[in-house]
This record gives sequence, C-alpha cells and structure tokens, in this order.
Amino acid sequence: MIEPTTKPKPPPPRPREESQARFIKILESTTDLVLMADREGRTLYVNKAGRDMLGWTTEEATERIPMADIFPAWAFVIMTEQAMPAAYSNGSWSGETAVFTRSGREIPVLQVLLAHSGADGEVDFYSTICRDISERKHKELEQIEWSNRYDAAIRASGQVLFDWDSTSGQISYGGAAERVTGFHLDELTGGLVQLRSMIHPGDHEAFDTAIQQAIETREPLKIEFRLKRKDGREIVVRGLGHFFLDRLGRIGRMVGFLSDITAEKIYERGVVLAHERLEQSVAERTNALESANSRLLERARQQETVARLGQRALMGISLPELMTLAVDVVRTALLVECVSINEWLPEAKMFTARAHCGWPAGQTNNQTIGEKLSQSGYTMLVGHPVLSSNYSTESRFTPSEACRVTGIQSALTAPIQAGTRPFGVVGAFSTKRRAFEQEDISFLQGVANILSAAIDRLRVEEAARRAQADAEAANRGKSEFLSRMSHELRTPLNAILGFTQLLELEEHNDSQAESIEHISKAGRNLLEMINEVLDIARLDSGRVQFNREPVCLLPFLEEVVSCMKQIGSRHQVNVNVAAIPPEAFASTDPERFRQVLVNLISNGMKFNRPGGSVTVAVQARGTDYWNVSVIDTGVGIPEADIHRLFLPFERLGQKEGGIAGGTGLGLALCQRLVHGLDGRISVTSTEGLGSTFSVEIPAHGSTQLIETPEISASIPTSVSMQKTILYIEDDIANFRLLERIVETRGNLKLVSAIDGSVALGLAKEHLPGLILLDLNLPDATGEELLAQLKAEPITKDIPVIVVTGEVGGSRAEDMLYNGAVEVLPKPYRISDFFQMIDKHLGA
Repeated sequence: MIEPTTKPKPPPPRPREESQARFIKILESTTDLVLMADREGRTLYVNKAGRDMLGWTTEEATERIPMADIFPAWAFVIMTEQAMPAAYSNGSWSGETAVFTRSGREIPVLQVLLAHSGADGEVDFYSTICRDISERKHKELEQIEWSNRYDAAIRASGQVLFDWDSTSGQISYGGAAERVTGFHLDELTGGLVQLRSMIHPGDHEAFDTAIQQAIETREPLKIEFRLKRKDGREIVVRGLGHFFLDRLGRIGRMVGFLSDITAEKIYERGVVLAHERLEQSVAERTNALESANSRLLERARQQETVARLGQRALMGISLPELMTLAVDVVRTALLVECVSINEWLPEAKMFTARAHCGWPAGQTNNQTIGEKLSQSGYTMLVGHPVLSSNYSTESRFTPSEACRVTGIQSALTAPIQAGTRPFGVVGAFSTKRRAFEQEDISFLQGVANILSAAIDRLRVEEAARRAQADAEAANRGKSEFLSRMSHELRTPLNAILGFTQLLELEEHNDSQAESIEHISKAGRNLLEMINEVLDIARLDSGRVQFNREPVCLLPFLEEVVSCMKQIGSRHQVNVNVAAIPPEAFASTDPERFRQVLVNLISNGMKFNRPGGSVTVAVQARGTDYWNVSVIDTGVGIPEADIHRLFLPFERLGQKEGGIAGGTGLGLALCQRLVHGLDGRISVTSTEGLGSTFSVEIPAHGSTQLIETPEISASIPTSVSMQKTILYIEDDIANFRLLERIVETRGNLKLVSAIDGSVALGLAKEHLPGLILLDLNLPDATGEELLAQLKAEPITKDIPVIVVTGEVGGSRAEDMLYNGAVEVLPKPYRISDFFQMIDKHLGA
C-alpha cells in the first residue's frame, strides 16, 4: 500500500533565529545610525537610518567598508586611541565625533561604542550607535558667536564681566578684566578669596556686608571698593550683580559687572572740594558783600554807562567825541582823580594825550616818556592791563612827570589796539594808594576794547572810502581814456573812409580801383577793431545796458540770415535757417543778440570752403533756455586750440581753403555779450569737418507773436532850396571830407569854423539851417558851445547835430539832454549823413 505523498512542513524557527530577526527589525526601524564592525574595524552591518545618513545603498552596506572611510581623520584618531581601548576595557565608550557621508559632508554625532567579547574574553565585534547632533552644534556655534560679540562689547565698554558660582565660590572673569586689574585671567583664579585679597583692607568689612546682604535679601548687589592692581596702583571699582536661582529656588550664581570709576570719583571729590571751598568763600564774603552792596549797585550803573558808550561807538560818533566821553565814564566808574587816553607816536617814540580829565593845567602832555620807561609804555610793551598799587615802590617803570607833579600814588592802565598794532593806552590814576580789584581791571579793559573797535571801524571805513574814491577815479579815468581814444581814432578814420567813399564814386583804372578797395577794406577792418575793443572795454567796466524784451526767434533769425546771405554768396557759402519752433520766444536784447549772431555767422563763412554752408538751428533746453546753434561745414578747430577761442586778440590762423581774417576780438566780445544777456556760449568742433557754436539764452513765457519791422533802405532826397550848414570842426581832414561830400549836392552851402568863438559869431551872422558840432575844440568844449547857442535867442532853435568819435561815453548823451537833436558817430557813411541832414533841414 502506497501512502499518499505530502509536502513536508518546514521546521519551526529556532528561538535564537527568531530573536535575531526581531533584533534586526528593531535596528532597521530606529532613527539613529547603528553600525557593527569586526575586530579589524570593517563594517558587518549598517541599519537603514545609517545608510540614509551616510548616503549608502543596501549593496554598499554589505561591502565591509573600513571605519577609516566612515570617520574623519580626527574622529578616527579618537576611535582608535580612545573609544576602542575604553570599550575593550570597560565594555563601552561614549563621546562626540563625526561621520563622513558619501558626498564628503561631515556630520557631527553623539556616539556610543560597545565591545562584544566571545567566550574566550576576546572582542568578537564592535557595535556603535550615532545620533546626528548637527542642529545642536549649530546652535552652540551661534551661542559661541553671540558670546564672543557680547564679550567684545563688554571689552569695548571697559567693564569686567564676572560670573560667581556661590556654591563652589569660583569666579569667572571676562570683558576688560586684564585691562582693568592688570592681572592675566589665569592669575585671577581662586574665586572670592582671590578677589578679596586684592581689595583694600579698609573696604573688607563693607564688601563682606554687601555680599551677605545680597545673599540674604536676594536683591541686586551694589558696592564700591578700592582694588589694588597688579602694578600696585589703586583704583576705585563699582560692582553691580544679580543672582540666578536654581530649580529649587536656591541661589546658584551671580553675574554682573565691575567698572573702574576712579576718574569719576576724582571728579566727584573735586566737585565736593570745590563745593566746600565755595561754601567757605560764601561764608567769608557774606559780610563783605553786604557792606559792598551799595558799591555794586553803583558799579552796575557805571557798567550801564559803559554799555551806552559802546552803543554810541556803534552809532558812528567821531573818535575825538568818543574818547572825551570815555575818560568821563572811567573817572566816574573807578572813582579816580585823573584819566587820560594816550596815543603812541612811533616816529617820535613818545605818547601824546588824545583825551584827558582831572589833570592840572599844563600837565596833560608831560607824559612823553616812551617805550618801557613809563607806565603807558610798559603797558603797551606787555600787551595787557598793568596795575600799580604803590608808585613809591614801583620798579617796573618810571612814573611820568605829570604823575609826579600831580601826586599820583596808584594807577591802572590798559592797552588800546588798532588792528594788529598798538594804538595807545587808557589809564586811571589815583592820588591815594589803592588796590584796584579784578572788576576794575575788566572794566577798564572793556573801555579799551570799545575804543579799539571804534578805531578799527573808523580805519576800515576810511580805507573803504579811499578805495572807493580810487576806484571811481580809476573808472572815470578809464572812461575818459576810452572816450578820448574813440575820438582820436575815429576822427582820422572818418576822413579815411569818407574820402575813400568819394574816390569810389569817381572813374579810375583797374590798379587804382584795387588800391581804393584795399584802403576801404583796411579802414573797415580798423573800424571793426576799434568798435570791438571799445565794446569789450565797456562790457568789462559794466557800462553797457541791456534792454531785454520778448523776441520771437523765427522771424528774428530769418531776418539775420537774410542779411547775411548776400555776403555768403560772395564767398560761395550757403547761409540758411533750419526749422525753428514757432513757439520759441526768448527774453533778450535784440540788438546785442543780433551782434552775437552776425559775428558767429561771419566766422562760419570766414573759416569755410567754397560750396560749404552755415546753418542756424534752434532747440529747447528744458523750459528755461533756448539753444541757438550756428553750424558750419568749415575746416574745424584743433582740440588743443579751443580754449584760446574766447581770448582777446587770439587769432588761430587761416586754415587751408578758408577765408579767415579779422581782429581776434569777435569771439571775446560775443562771450561777454552772451554773459551780459544771462546766457551761455560754448563750442564743439571736429578738425576737417566743421564747428558748432551754441548760445543758450533765457526763454520767455509769452507765446504772443512780435511784429518785426520791414527792412528798408533810406535813399537821400535832394533839397529843393539851398540850405546853409555850419560845421564846427578843428580837424582839417574831416572838414575837407565834409566839404567834398557837400559839393555833391548843389542845394547845400557849407560854412566852417575851427573854434568856438568864431563859430558863435558865424551862427549869428548866417543863421544856418543846421549846425554840425564836434565835441573837442581848441578854445571850448562842445558842451560849452551848445549852451551858448541855446542861450542866444536867434540861435536857440537851430538844430544841432553832434559829430564825434567818442562812442559809448556819457558826453554825447548829455548833449542830447541839453538840446542837441542827434549824434552822428565817426566814421559815418555818406548815405547816413545825407539822410540825417535832410531830416533836420526839412527836406
């Protein structure tokens, strides 16, 4: 019979295997690293938490890795030299080490190491449990850093931090302990006993009492005691401390500060001593103050008098009056018989009395001993008040003859300064022996200071008056020079240009025409230079007035460019205007601004090439300025030369292809005019490509268009009937010029006079329709002759035109104010001359 076949059941696990499985399950579930290693230090087992901490895979955990690869070098030294021997001897070891992760990160751990021995007593294997304490270590580092910062702050404050363990009696010190006590921290060990040994014996009882009272009451410790430093020096220390209680409410520790308050105590002691001395002084002077009360009241009234003296000095009282008042004030205030103010005369080496009172007749100027010999001389020598209570025993100086005759016994003197030099001395003299007090000295020096300030003020005012007078004289001289130079230059130039204009009207050959053209061009260049020099001089002296008004830039610039186009065409240079915003309104003087633009455009043509261009453009500069640019395509300016552009008479030379010329004054004049218009001028240039001159002028808020007058040429008209003109001129060349000009008009008759007396008679005789009057005549000025003409009934209504080379001065304006009808500046154009005389001859 065959028995049925059945699968045999596995044998039940043995108790040892079941226990091991449960143990492994427990190890796998724990959160700490659990590691087993053989006696050679190779891993036998690492639990899941350990594999995760180290970054190992399950396979790596079975590779029997040496512990030297798990622990950092320093931790492995602890393992081999401390932990394993201790575990072998005692069965276990615990401490702080660290482990390495697979990525190389070091993790601090709290480690327990167990040694497992066999039956033979030898170690079979080791097991260890490691707990990650990274977070705790981080907090400890933070606490250490905070502690270090706290200790640094305590050191900086100069205080000593102490921590007293009341149970053990030990004291730990920190902060500035070494600096305050002079002892190294190692020398301060020994707790309360050591501290007490450093305390002055006289303070032991108070120290012990304060400690005991703080322990009993548990109130904060507050104590001051003397402490002996290591170098033997004694300091005063203030101690402030607070107790900390343990969990059972017992006093465990006291923490606080020790501060060196030696300087504070010295100061307090000084205050106490000063207070004691003050109280003693008050007590000693009480009776004296009571008896002197009436005198103090009188002194207060006297000081008020001194204050009024200072007020009088500030109000501009004359120096003699102030000195006379001062000696009376001193005599009344100090209750002396004689007072004097003596001025030191360096050349004579003696003093002279400037003010005095109380001296016998004839003795005021007997104080003539100089330098150190007299009290006044000695006072001036030392430079501070000098008190002499007894003249009979005085050895520092010799009393003056006036003091000897008057019987002076005591005197007080104070120096009077005048700037950095001594002026003299003010002195109070008594015929009785008297000990002048400090208040008397201060009072007299105060009077001397008032006199010093008054003298300084008067000298400054006098110097200012002289400087102003000198400046006004220099300005008048400059104006007269400019006026004279203008006349002297323009008068012959008027003849040159006038005769040149007449020659241009005549027929002549090519050579003569060329010569005439050169003469005319040279004359115009000279006139331009004269005008620019005089303009610059007037601008620098502030004698140019700017008449600002709102100017619409669009028609204004179109007009300027239109006038310059013809000149530009002669030089084959195109002058044009770029697009201008119609709302562009500037606040400026149109005539002065036109002068600037004409100069800049002329320069743009002069330094250009045939076929080049000059463009005027306008751009806004914010809301406050308009930027007017003159852009040329000329030869440009080297960067190194740009800084010289606005210097007078700086001519940078003619560039290749350009038509340069001029005086070198145009840009200097432009700069001054622009500044006078509250604007700015600048330049940028690229050599070989051209230059841009930019003028920024203030904008005007108005948007109302301004009517621009049409340009018209005045054509001289003839006078149907012959008119007589009286020409009063002492320059023969200018008279001959006018004579030739008048000959071109058949209806004019010219009568001439070279001095004022003849001119007045001719005016009465011929009763001319017009008088042309020069300002400078041999026997009279133009102003004097005009006044004589206006004073005569038969000549007072004859129109007078002033013909002068003085441009920009006030004389021509004064002539207009006094009756002249117009001013014709030399040199003048013939067409302008005819237009003016026709106007006043009634054509």
